[in-house]
Amino acid sequence: AGANIKPDEWKELDGRLKAVYPRFSSSLYGLYNLTPIEYKMCMLLKIRTAPVEIATVLNKDKSSVSSMRRRLYRKVFGKDGSGKDWDEFILSL
Repeated sequence: AGANIKPDEWKELDGRLKAVYPRFSSSLYGLYNLTPIEYKMCMLLKIRTAPVEIATVLNKDKSSVSSMRRRLYRKVFGKDGSGKDWDEFILSL
């Protein structure tokens, strides 16, 4: 699953996102020091990947992807939110 995406492919996705959304990663890292897996999840959300597909790509179960999204929302905004709230935030960047 997660092993299907090679490091250079993650790098390419990151580069393409930076080309289209120049402030995406700096905005995210400016708010919170993401782990590599959290950043990968955010990149996948940004390209509108469904959480169930993100779980497959990252080799996680869907519930851990959901809790990661809620946890990041809480860390960044200091209040509880849903995974969907986090997704909307990511899409707004």
